[in-house]
Amino acid sequence: MLFALKKSAKRIPHRINARVVLGVTLIVVASLASWGVYRLNANTATVLVANRLLVEGEQVSQTDFRSQEVASGAFSSEYFLTGDPVVGKVVTRVVHPGELIPRASIGEASETLQTTLVIDLSSAIASSLHEGDIVDVWAADSPRSSAATATTTAPHAVVRRARLAHKQESGNSLSSGDRVEIVLPRSAVPEVLQSVAQGDAMTVVASSGGLNS
Repeated sequence: MLFALKKSAKRIPHRINARVVLGVTLIVVASLASWGVYRLNANTATVLVANRLLVEGEQVSQTDFRSQEVASGAFSSEYFLTGDPVVGKVVTRVVHPGELIPRASIGEASETLQTTLVIDLSSAIASSLHEGDIVDVWAADSPRSSAATATTTAPHAVVRRARLAHKQESGNSLSSGDRVEIVLPRSAVPEVLQSVAQGDAMTVVASSGGLNS
């Protein structure tokens, strides 16, 4: 009997120690989990997200982007944050709607060799062409321009591999086609403006290199 009591007395501390260890372990695990959730929620960044398609040569306005909170990390330094000066700068690489705006896609106007130009087409633009596609701009003599000159010229490309920024119905009563805004090299602007000034019929077609390449 005495031996049994002594044996039971020896087991009690072991049971108590096991429960204490288990309890402390659960508390530590819960604390670490809570800390992890806190760190996850605390490590966020408010970045800029494109509201629409931004193409090369366009100047960024306040309505072109919105703020969005995302989980922070090493990547966040690659994107513009709320408060960063982007309004008035120029797009140097296409940014799609809903995409975080990379710092590498926005630059100063002096850093880009491209600009935007609005032209009226002689006919409706192909339905297969969409904003952001790569296009060629062709010019051909129109009846009005042919009558004003003694000679006629064959249709020719005035710009190759321009970017179609926007398209809309023409606001020009003299044109039966669509109006488009294109992104093109600054060096190509004089030739395009010359064709427009002499009344050439302007047409936009898909570039042979692919629509989005």
